[in-house]
Amino acid sequence: MYRIIDIYKAEATSFITLENEETGSVIECFDDSLTESMINLEFLEVGKSYDCKIDLFGDFTDEDDHEDYVTVTGDEPEAVIGRTRYIEVSIDGDLYYILKSQVDDADLGRQPYFWYSRFDLVQVDGIVRGDRRMVFNELKTASFTTRGIAADDIPAKLEQAIRTSPLHEGETKLGRFAVYLYEGVKYFVKFGPDGQADFFYPWTD
Repeated sequence: MYRIIDIYKAEATSFITLENEETGSVIECFDDSLTESMINLEFLEVGKSYDCKIDLFGDFTDEDDHEDYVTVTGDEPEAVIGRTRYIEVSIDGDLYYILKSQVDDADLGRQPYFWYSRFDLVQVDGIVRGDRRMVFNELKTASFTTRGIAADDIPAKLEQAIRTSPLHEGETKLGRFAVYLYEGVKYFVKFGPDGQADFFYPWTD
């Protein structure tokens, strides 16, 4: 758990100072989730404690003389935050996450050091920031277009739709699903094993 010590809000981003209640580590996290989606972390309050997941923003290098770096062997455990794959690393007892795609692209035999220049807050109490949260069925985007819904507005429609009571819900071998009615349109949502929405589109009877 992390306690929020301070929140400094700039024009479109926030800098959030966190204290790990188990290790005592204090770090400053960058949060620009408000610029990415309506599913953001604006609900955080100073003085309260939250379960946080933090990723490391940086790049791999063959030099270990940077002030902030972690050695990556390729044997680290994998994790999924929203719909995004990560590896989990430990720095002085604190757990952080590095994008799996960066690890896959790196030559760890030649560049085993991950130099990080920033901590990014990506999940709080099960709420994943919007840009890491979901992958929509691209074959269904035309269904939104015909209803005058732009691609950039789809995450907001999902958030608003699932706040309503479902008209119908059930379970199949592919996972849990529900149908919602919002602003006169029925929406179909399928939820993945991690509870995040992985398919969302207007429903046609």
